[in-house]
Order: sequence, then C-alpha cells, then structure tokens
Amino acid sequence: EEETVDATSKIIQNATCINPEKTTWTSEAFKNEAFEKQEKTEQTADALGHKWGEPIYKWTSYDSVTATRICETDTTHIEAETVKTTARVTKEPTTTAMGETTYTASFKNPVFKTQTETLTNIPKLPQNKVTAPTGKVTILNTIANSSKKTNDVIWDKSKVKGASKYELSWKSRGSSKWLSTTVGNVSRGKTTGLSIGGLYDIRVRPVAISADDKRNASGSWSATVYRYFHTTGKIRLSSTSRGSFTMRWAKNPAATGYQIMFTTNKNGSGAAKNINTVGASNTSFTKEGLRSGTTYYVQIREIKKVGSATYIGNISTPVAVKVK
Repeated sequence: EEETVDATSKIIQNATCINPEKTTWTSEAFKNEAFEKQEKTEQTADALGHKWGEPIYKWTSYDSVTATRICETDTTHIEAETVKTTARVTKEPTTTAMGETTYTASFKNPVFKTQTETLTNIPKLPQNKVTAPTGKVTILNTIANSSKKTNDVIWDKSKVKGASKYELSWKSRGSSKWLSTTVGNVSRGKTTGLSIGGLYDIRVRPVAISADDKRNASGSWSATVYRYFHTTGKIRLSSTSRGSFTMRWAKNPAATGYQIMFTTNKNGSGAAKNINTVGASNTSFTKEGLRSGTTYYVQIREIKKVGSATYIGNISTPVAVKVK
C-alpha cells in the first residue's frame, strides 16, 4: 500500500544573530487511515551573525571609561567594558600657566581602542617668591665610619636665617661630579659610598623650601673642607719622664704628615684645642709640660697635602695615658 500527499511548511524559528532559521514540514492528509501524520524539522538558513555598530565611549569624571557596542541586527545584543583610567602629568604648571594631566583608558577587549583625554587642570604655581637663606654654614667636624664607608658631617647653623633644610654635597678629588643629600633643619648629615684612602671635598648650604617644594632657594655654600678617608693604625703611649708622654705609631707612606691631639676628657672632646703637627717621616711624638698624675686621652690623624689643599684623615679612637 502506498500513498503520496503534499506537505505544508512552517518556519518555526527565524534566523537571528546567533540562531539559524528552522522549518517544520507536516503531512497529515493521508486518506488511508493506516498512515499517520508526519512532521520533519530542519535548519533552512544559517544564523545572521552580529553586525556591530561603532564603539561608543563614555567618560565618568575622568576616573573611568565605559566602552559599548550594539548589534544593529538585534539591539538587545550589547558588548560593554568599564575600566579605570591612569593619570599622568604631561605638562608641569608654572607661575603663569596651568599644568596638564592626561588620562588613559586601556581595554582588555581588542575591539575597543585605547582612549586618552588631556585636561588643563593643574593650578598655576603661587606667585609668592621664596627668599634664599642668609648667613653661612660652618663645618665643625666629620666623624668617619670605616666599616660603613660613611662620614658624619657636623656643622654650625647658628648664623643662618630662613633655612628649611640643608644640602650636604661631596665629591672625590679631581671629579667634577658632586653628590648630594638633603636633611631637615638640623646640623648633621652623612656622606656615603666612600672608599678607604679616598680624598673628598665636602660642603653644606642652607635651603628655603617653597610651598610646592619645586621653587626652592638656596643660600651660600660653606667653605669646603677636605677629608682623607683613612685612619691611622694602633698607637702606643707611655710616660717615662715626669710631666710628659711619648706616642708611637706605624708609618703610612701615603701621608704627608700627622696631627697629634690630646685632652683630659675621656670621650676625646676638646682635643682639637691641643693639636701638634709633625712631618711624614715621624713615627713618634713626645709632649712635655703636662700635669703630673693626670690622665690624658690622645688621638692622631693623618694629613695628606695635595696641591694647595690639605686633606685631614679620620681621627683615631682616644687612648689613655697617665703622666708621671
């Protein structure tokens, strides 16, 4: 038994951006009751695919940007991404012109392009001028730390007016490059990165700070002091005759002389008031005319003269001797 009848078709799913078109065929007009109704569904067209419009970018107070694109085929299909911006000063302000900041938004989705906006939004610098400090700094002393390769520099700032901080500067002899560091309104700073046996020029000047710390005014440099970063080795002391002591040390071939200092203070303070200078060939020194029964604390430092400058070495640790 056989019977052929026509089938009717009906699109049950229209093609969209992401779905294909589907059609169902139905045959139900069989005369023979033995044949049942027949249905068949197949894809009859591919999905249309997205037809994206041009991206739209919306800035939010320059803190973030939202990128959006909408499908022209189906406007309910939307791709969007919001990112934070990064800010960079691209033009510093001056006293006569405002500065500029550039904001940048970078997206993970490659279809969205990096966005930048530049705003003139940094206020002009204040017009008030900063007055340079007056009065000179005087360097009083340097205290070496051989193991850390540093020199603590101590200065007198009592004659300086209008300083907010101090700039400490140093360089190796023969070099044109000064290194520097700044400290607060204090009277002590540290030179660093020194080499044993090196010769260093050291100076200090006061600085007045502007409100923005960008238009500071500097005062005059102190007189330059010269330091030989080297300490004499072990010294030996004895008192063999009344009212005197004798000091001995190992010779340093690089030195051009020695300074011997002494004081009755255990920490060595005040020793600079009693300085005795001897030549490079000396390895001993005797001091007479001292008070019998008194303990003196003796120190030594090397001298290295180069040209017109005399570089002073590191002072040794005080050593005690009781005078007969």
